[in-house]
Amino acid sequence: MKKIKIEIPYDDFAAMDYHLDWIYASLYCAERGTTEFISDNTVGLNSNQEDIDFIVAFKKDNIYNIVLIEAKAESGWTNKQFGSKINKLRLIFGFNNCIWNNVKPYFLITSPRKPVNLRIDELPAYLQRSMDDIWFKLNVPDHLIKITRCDANGNASIRGNKWKVEKT
Repeated sequence: MKKIKIEIPYDDFAAMDYHLDWIYASLYCAERGTTEFISDNTVGLNSNQEDIDFIVAFKKDNIYNIVLIEAKAESGWTNKQFGSKINKLRLIFGFNNCIWNNVKPYFLITSPRKPVNLRIDELPAYLQRSMDDIWFKLNVPDHLIKITRCDANGNASIRGNKWKVEKT
């Protein structure tokens, strides 16, 4: 993958909408070599449903590489949402340095347009790179459709009891 300057092997692990809690729990269990324990909940596991849109994990040269990709196809980037994600990443991987042995996390973002004024400088130092190094273009076809909840007149409504198909 060009953005992280490392070739991803074909036997990698990849998943969509992967809960951040699962990443922490996996690292915690792997480091201890067991799932037989009860631990203090210092990172607030199961406190929310925050996820990473796409994860790729693989071992190369005795390092466990974890590529985290956050995507925005329709909505724009906000510093509030991005800041929440950054805070959870700090809890999982560490505030100043990655706290896990032989683990190298990467963080990338993708969207149709490059984000403007997104506070990437708030990423932990081990994840920080320039916007050009973490962002890549997400090509979204212009003929996509979605379902929307609506009222009887077809007006979008979160309380509507009808639905319709419309362009994204």
